[in-house]
Amino acid sequence: MKFWPCFIAILLSFLPFSLLAQPSSDSVIVKEVISVPKPDTLIVTVSEWPALFGKEIPVILDEIDLPKLNGPCNEERRLAEQAWDYVKEKVANAHSITLQHMQRDKYFKIRAQVYVDDTSLNAALLSAGLAVPHRGRAPNWCHLM
Repeated sequence: MKFWPCFIAILLSFLPFSLLAQPSSDSVIVKEVISVPKPDTLIVTVSEWPALFGKEIPVILDEIDLPKLNGPCNEERRLAEQAWDYVKEKVANAHSITLQHMQRDKYFKIRAQVYVDDTSLNAALLSAGLAVPHRGRAPNWCHLM
C-alpha cells in the first residue's frame, strides 16, 4: 500500500509545472498545427513540453461557443463550415501561434486563448460573427439567425 503514494509523487515530479497549474497565464509557442478537426479545436504540437504531453494534443478555443458541424439545422451547419474554413485559413497562413491562459476543463481537455500572429483567434471569430461568448450552455444557433 505504501508503494502507490510514492509512485504517484514520483510520476508527478516529472510533469512540467505548467501542466499542473490551473489556470495558467503562461503562454507556449505551438511548434506545429497537425489538424483542425472541428471549428473550435486544433490538434497541435508544443515543443516546450515532453512529447507525452505536448505532441498532437487537442486544444479547444476557450470562452467562446461555435456552431456545430452536425447541428440540427442547415443554418448552424453552414455557419460551422464558415467558422471551420476561417480557422483553417488563419492557422495555415500563420507565422506564429501561441496558447495563452491555458486550463483544463472538467473533461481534462486543454482550453486556451489562441493567438495567431499576435491576434486573438477567439476574438476574431467573435468579431466575424462566427462565435458567441460562452455562457455556460451551448446556444441554439437555429434561433439566433
